[in-house]
Amino acid sequence: MSLYSPNRSQPCTLQLEYSLLSRTAERELLPMAKALGMTVTPWGVMGGGALTGKYLKGNTTGRVPETSLRRTERSQIITREVLRIAEELNVSPASVAINWARQRDQSIVPIVSGRNVQQLTESMQCLDYQLSDEHLAALNEVSKIEMGFPHDFWAGAGAYIYGDTKDMIELRK
Repeated sequence: MSLYSPNRSQPCTLQLEYSLLSRTAERELLPMAKALGMTVTPWGVMGGGALTGKYLKGNTTGRVPETSLRRTERSQIITREVLRIAEELNVSPASVAINWARQRDQSIVPIVSGRNVQQLTESMQCLDYQLSDEHLAALNEVSKIEMGFPHDFWAGAGAYIYGDTKDMIELRK
């Protein structure tokens, strides 16, 4: 039995939160979208503005609590790396955060917004350049997440699956 019937349209896009601060979609949702040939349209790619550095500068509106994902020590470390790369490339931090999402290994089209023309202009700057492999690697490293079960289990499951015969298996490449 097919998942899709002739009377139904196949889903073509998946909209979700995804940013350097929120990468949990990489556990199951992004692989599913890739397997189904779906475009991903993430919102929040700038982490609610946190990746622009506004919380590092003390620019708080009172709407984001200190315990928010956007204001943790981890988010500050990630934001500092975004700011470092933006300064090195002489581009806006917003465009670095957006380009990181755009340059993932599948079809991702970030939803971009801004409160004013300047913010939108800074965001659209992402179309003028690509992040280098070194920049992407640095951003991926600083923002990596634990994949959790079952991913961690399968990554170290050799002994469970193969016992003491794993070294005897020739893998084809």
